Amino acid sequence: MTTPASQLAPSVFRDLGSKLYRLTDAEVLEIAALLQKREHDPQARKGLAILRPRLRLLRLPRGLDARRLFCMPFEMLLSEDQMPTDPIRRIARAAVLPAWTQVSARLPAEVLADAEAAAAEAQSVLDPDLQQPAARLWAAAAAVVADDFDAIAASVGEPQWLRDIGAALVGHRWIAEVRRQLRCEGLPRPPEDQAREIAGMIRNAIDLGEDIGFVTALVAAAHFRSPGSLVGALLDNRVGVTPGPGQAVIRRLCEAVGVDLEREIAGLQASNGADPHAFIATLDSLATGLKGLQGFADKAGDPELKLEVDRVLHAARTAAVEEVLPRMHRTAGDNLDGAVQEALSGESFDTALMVEDSMAALRRARPAAEALGVAPAVDRAVSDLLAAVRARATAEVPGESPSDREARIMALARYVELLEGPDAAQACLDEWLAAAMQAA
Repeated sequence: MTTPASQLAPSVFRDLGSKLYRLTDAEVLEIAALLQKREHDPQARKGLAILRPRLRLLRLPRGLDARRLFCMPFEMLLSEDQMPTDPIRRIARAAVLPAWTQVSARLPAEVLADAEAAAAEAQSVLDPDLQQPAARLWAAAAAVVADDFDAIAASVGEPQWLRDIGAALVGHRWIAEVRRQLRCEGLPRPPEDQAREIAGMIRNAIDLGEDIGFVTALVAAAHFRSPGSLVGALLDNRVGVTPGPGQAVIRRLCEAVGVDLEREIAGLQASNGADPHAFIATLDSLATGLKGLQGFADKAGDPELKLEVDRVLHAARTAAVEEVLPRMHRTAGDNLDGAVQEALSGESFDTALMVEDSMAALRRARPAAEALGVAPAVDRAVSDLLAAVRARATAEVPGESPSDREARIMALARYVELLEGPDAAQACLDEWLAAAMQAA
């Protein structure tokens, strides 16, 4: 971005979504400050909503203090659950206060005082005056956890939570680098150059110890829409392809991803396709995650992991083919007539939108479905719906005027566009209108 935020026209904010991952941290903060001055403008409010995932990681929480600073290396691993089952966000937030109470009581007074002063004055996580006091706090806290682990763990509840906290504190430098590189949550698979950078940071963390490398990898994985995409990116950069600590870290990451994928499958089954957009996101996540696991299992020659991948893949196929896809097919097919009537009357679009969402989701599901081996089920659903649309477009409706028939045909061509694309829709529209003119 070369234009200063203060000189950007309001129209620029409309395509912020496409730029979200390319903006630097400083640019995000500058644009956000400008947008806040225009909060009366709907476009500015929309822009702030688009920036929110980045701002959540960049802006300091209100009332920042040393305790919240202490949490920064592991905050992306915190869960609101008392006993977390999430394999990525695996530290209960309730553990923070007892851990900090024990650690802060053992910290050097000067380190704690410097951290409190820097936190109170900082304006954002980019504030240069915050960096050194924070690094000293994390290093001192890591030493305290290592020296008095048993005593502190007794108050935290689960020793594993404290082990993860301690590992994150030791690896704070590389975790901070990972977070600066990735910038926000919900990312797709990283591009090649970024993946290379992340792989190098995780490799450096692994050099500090297996647990440190693993926690750093978990923090990185928490940024991605599908944590399994990180596995593939690391393998492409030769992290974990040979026996050693790196392979042990990737093996543990694969286990966490496997649990995460099973949670996604359970969510898919529970939703039963009620939200087509969520179905697409889940299917993409499953395809990406399983590809990463399969890649590692093959390169590492891990037969046990291969069996686990096959089991999760079978569960994903079953959920998609036997439960979700049939429901989406029925939703579109059973409501097709009502959707056409709504489109023609213009009074309500609830049914029309429901049918459009289901049809669009079926088409968008094709790449992920192919990766999961369920493409034939998607193709059958699309074929059946196209036949239903064609039958309605070519049907003779008694008493229908030529203009009404043309409107009906144009409404139905829209569904061909959703299922097969604009070229197919135009071909069908030309064919159907020509037949209607000939019949008239």
